[in-house]
Amino acid sequence: MELESARFGTIEIEGAEILTFKQGLYGFEDETQFVILDEEDSPFFWLHAVNNPELCFIVAEPGNFYQGYEFELSKKAQQELEIEDKSEVMVINLVVVPEDHTKMTMNLKAPIVINQKKNLGRQIILENEDYSVKYPLFKEQKSVSSG
Repeated sequence: MELESARFGTIEIEGAEILTFKQGLYGFEDETQFVILDEEDSPFFWLHAVNNPELCFIVAEPGNFYQGYEFELSKKAQQELEIEDKSEVMVINLVVVPEDHTKMTMNLKAPIVINQKKNLGRQIILENEDYSVKYPLFKEQKSVSSG
């Protein structure tokens, strides 16, 4: 199957790679099919809409930037995603890349949970107040003056 992408041109994908989001993503509820496109040697990758060439998001696994990121998935979400075992689960988070790349942030408040075995996904909003919508990925560098 061919995926048309405004960013990457025409990409060949397998039907088995398509992830189904029954509820879409927040703000993009009509887009229910996505694929993950890897970036070589990078902690970042793309979540690309199958039916919208313009829509793709930079995402990353949270453990690469935030150690100890954990949350309890509701029974309802587990049932919707048909999760039988934690080993089936992949968690990714949306990344915002501003013009100044050193100010990149990750949305820890609304992770995307994927059942890799069944290719089902869902974005959830966490109740945990410790997780920010704009978690900075890179610590600010302090300038050192010689003197």
